[in-house]
Parts: sequence; structure tokens; C-alpha cells
Amino acid sequence: MRAMKSSFEIAVLPGAGIGVDVTAEAVRLLGAVSAGNDALSLSYREVSVGAGECLRRVIPCPNLLLMPVVRLMLSC
Repeated sequence: MRAMKSSFEIAVLPGAGIGVDVTAEAVRLLGAVSAGNDALSLSYREVSVGAGECLRRVIPCPNLLLMPVVRLMLSC
């Protein structure tokens, strides 16, 4: 009997209190863990929510930056 495949879409938030380099390593680690596991499928959606994004967009409210994450969560 073949196991069902579990699929997960992961929101990646580099620069949201965790260094961009740490986030990249976490994604790399998840990829290594899931590699070769036919029962697990991971996909990633990067969302820019750090201070640099606030400055770039001139958005005073960080909550507005989290809207892509909320949409991702609601689509599950």
C-alpha cells in the first residue's frame, strides 16, 4: 500500500525579526529533510515583511505587510 502524499505551502518571511541568512538556511534544511521523501511535498512562498520593505513601500503599518501571509493562510 502506498502512503498518501502530504503537501504544504510554507510562507517564508526573511527579515521579519530573523536574519535573511538564517531564513535561507532554514529553507535549505527543509529541502534537505524533504528530499527523497515521496510522501512529502513542500513549496515555498516568500513574502517580504521586514523593515526594508516598510521603508521601500513607505507603509507606516506593518500589519498591511502581513496581508500576503493572511491570504496564504486562508487559501489552505
